[in-house]
Amino acid sequence: MKKRLAVLFAVCFSMSFAIIGCKNIGTVQQEEATQAGSVTEEGTTSINKTQKKETKQEKVVVYTGNGNADGFLVEIEKVKKVTGKAVYEALKNQDIIPKNAEYQSFNVAEDNGKRVLTLDLSKEFQEDLMQMGSTGETLTMQAIANTYLVAYHGDQISITVDGNIIETSHMIYEDPMEFEVSIPENMEHMVPVFDSLMRCMLENNTAYTKEDASFYWNSLFYLIGGYFDLNELCTVEGEEIKVPAHVVEQYANALFAGSEELFDIPKNKQGMVRYDKEEDAYYFPMGDIGLSDTRVIQCEAGEKEGSYVIYAQLFDSVDKEVIKTYRFVVKPNVHGDKMTEFMFDYSVDSVEEM
Repeated sequence: MKKRLAVLFAVCFSMSFAIIGCKNIGTVQQEEATQAGSVTEEGTTSINKTQKKETKQEKVVVYTGNGNADGFLVEIEKVKKVTGKAVYEALKNQDIIPKNAEYQSFNVAEDNGKRVLTLDLSKEFQEDLMQMGSTGETLTMQAIANTYLVAYHGDQISITVDGNIIETSHMIYEDPMEFEVSIPENMEHMVPVFDSLMRCMLENNTAYTKEDASFYWNSLFYLIGGYFDLNELCTVEGEEIKVPAHVVEQYANALFAGSEELFDIPKNKQGMVRYDKEEDAYYFPMGDIGLSDTRVIQCEAGEKEGSYVIYAQLFDSVDKEVIKTYRFVVKPNVHGDKMTEFMFDYSVDSVEEM
């Protein structure tokens, strides 16, 4: 029985940190060969290919319906390598694509700066759509679109049958589809927080922890060094960023739910950040985000009231390969009503790699 997918139409939030040139990737065979290649040292982020090849298996984030039929959930399918066919098989495993629908072809190309995907399936797929109501049909299409667009960091996808536009009694799918996911108001402000934590964990080969002072100040360095301009009270003085102590607390509150007071700077971080008691301000070195790209790919209601489960991915913005996917649990920032120039409505409570 095909899973019923819930109505979900909203906006995608994506944050890109580098501009790359356009290239024609061509057919799926060419695209897969590009994935297998390497990127030269010049201009690469410190999150490198070695880190992405630590595990033999790769993962596909598959969109499916939740039990209440009021939103998407995601399932993780492990594959040997992310290819057009592997994503198709992952969707079949989750009963999004019917078992009798055959995979025909998959293509990735660049078109006017957009990464455009094309998936072609057999006529059985359209026949299955024809048996659905309008909601099930539309959302099945969106689940497939989201799954491929996330796997390939695409901008648009056209889904066809035997090379032709899909036409049913409810819809003619002549225009390319885009990624759609619903997130709460102001959650986009947390994207720099997610990005900074992912890079901090990857580049320092560590897990998220609220108790370790070194990780605490490392995370603040990544967030403030890369995103000090989120607050106008942060100023650049020479090669350092001067940040008032109460602003550092705001950044810390976003990174660590339950953070009450700033940790003392451990000895091994005193060369990285320093505190000026007279000015009641901290000085950080300038950060470098590098050639990375972070976006939120899914949001689900959390177990506790007001909390959310956020899935975010870090991409290599040169070849658009997924570096890592993380699951964040966030909850309302309890310090928000106590601060002026408030930046973040949520605080990160936990993080785990998917």
